[in-house]
Amino acid sequence: MPILKSENLKSFYILDIYGKKHVIQAVNGVSLEVEESEIYGIAGESGCGKSTLVRVLYGMIEPPLSLIDGNVFYKRNGEFISIFTLPEEELRKLRWEFISYIPQGSMNILNPVIKIIDSFWDFIGAHISKDEKEKMEHSLFEFFKMLGLPSKTLYAYPHQLSGGMRQRVIVALATFLNPKIIIADEPTTALDVVAQRGVIQLLKSIQSFLNNTIILVTHDMGVHATISDRIGIMYAGNIIEEAKTEEIYEDPLHPYTQYLIKSLPKIGDKSYKVSVPGTPPSLANPPSGCKFHPRCNYAMEECKLYVPKFVEVKPKHKVACFLYSKEVDS
Repeated sequence: MPILKSENLKSFYILDIYGKKHVIQAVNGVSLEVEESEIYGIAGESGCGKSTLVRVLYGMIEPPLSLIDGNVFYKRNGEFISIFTLPEEELRKLRWEFISYIPQGSMNILNPVIKIIDSFWDFIGAHISKDEKEKMEHSLFEFFKMLGLPSKTLYAYPHQLSGGMRQRVIVALATFLNPKIIIADEPTTALDVVAQRGVIQLLKSIQSFLNNTIILVTHDMGVHATISDRIGIMYAGNIIEEAKTEEIYEDPLHPYTQYLIKSLPKIGDKSYKVSVPGTPPSLANPPSGCKFHPRCNYAMEECKLYVPKFVEVKPKHKVACFLYSKEVDS
């Protein structure tokens, strides 16, 4: 059963540059469903709209980002609620308790002049009373112990920790109140391979302990292969393919996904790797029809004129491509 879903979600950056209006179509018609207790991965090239999408799913829409159309629903107490109709106070309460967000570059969000434990109280203080704080402090120590993090870390300053440890602290912070959904936006960016492995293992442990849902954004297909249950492939503001992780790797359907998979290194494979030809389109002036057609070797005339509908062509395997369905998106 889905715990979060979006319907025809459109969210654009509207910029005024020297008196001229510029519109960046970062998220342009995304409909998806995220199941309870799964790790849903979102993959794609830099600049395709991944980070903007998860910000909108979190309800964090601030100028110059604007909601143009569509809706986002959370399943709470057995019913779906639209986050865009909730009062700001109620939406604020949902954050950290029902849904939490690990932002891109999250290592920089810790206050450098206070200890880690004080940063925790700054973030979650609005969700607990003063009387609960003492009990919570004991729970915090136990939580760190459960996650395999040294308790002394709580009394360190951010600069005393490595980048990997700071990132693991941020993950612990985002999950301490046991939210049903965790959004992790590029949680392993700027970390070395060993630190990346530690963060990924921590996310998997948390999902196993708490049985919650994780929405994981990363352009690293190797990370998705390790942790994601399903993957949505994003290109130029939309999801163009979605399937279970094993099927995405074994039988990618969309030509763009095929390029992503074929470019991955494999042990013992010395064949020449070919990346996606051309360059990603400008989201300020995207091409007509299927946005991938200028880079696609299989492009047909209809690809240049019409947008293919995102349809299920195999059980639980959706794709938006005229090679598999002639349905046109309305």
